[in-house]
Amino acid sequence: DVMLAKIKKESPDILIVEALTPESDSFLRMMRRAGLKIPVTGIWTIPALNDKSLVEGMWYVDDASATPEFTKQFENVIGGKATNYGEFVYTMLNVLTNAWEKADAEPGQKPIPENVVKSIMENTNGLETALGVLSIESDGSIVLPGIMKQIKNGEQIILEK
Repeated sequence: DVMLAKIKKESPDILIVEALTPESDSFLRMMRRAGLKIPVTGIWTIPALNDKSLVEGMWYVDDASATPEFTKQFENVIGGKATNYGEFVYTMLNVLTNAWEKADAEPGQKPIPENVVKSIMENTNGLETALGVLSIESDGSIVLPGIMKQIKNGEQIILEK
């Protein structure tokens, strides 16, 4: 109650909520009951909500999601939807396979791990993956496109670019 009173008093334009379920659901319910209609965002907060009606109509930036092409191909081959984070596993395997194939090695020999790591840094920029085009900065930071999403009818909808 003290936290909600402070939020009400300060009247922020947006509230960053960093909590997973069930805490995020409980907190947002308490906010709504207190009459606070402040937009919320947070890393993992909105995607992790059990009750998406608490954020109906809100938009947010999410981390990378599977490309429509990957989703369609996966469903056609497997006959069902990918489980959560499947696109991340496919991307990781794609990066490693690409690096392995391009790493320096003697003909017919496996590349040594150091050459595979070097190959990841040198040969990943612009790589098409299940998450979209991936690049790696010189400091090792992975760069993927962020995605704008909105909650509509309780579902996460990717907004068009």
